[in-house]
Amino acid sequence: MMVTRVRSASICLLAAVALSACGSGPADTGTYEGFNDALESGATCAELFEIRNEWDPKSSKVVQANEALREIGCYSSSSTRTDT
Repeated sequence: MMVTRVRSASICLLAAVALSACGSGPADTGTYEGFNDALESGATCAELFEIRNEWDPKSSKVVQANEALREIGCYSSSSTRTDT
């Protein structure tokens, strides 16, 4: 059951990334909304860190993402979510 959820979340994340690549350019990728969608669809810590790491480190959305990551037990990309 857990493997199915992780697999489904991975597929959703890959689809979101593929669709974002079809947008008008790099400005469409890496939104906080995309991060939040991945977070809510069960993306792993590694997947969430990958999204967050694409942003400018000085961006306010990095602060928001860090708070969200800590809330679900993602202290590093190798962490395991504690909210599932």
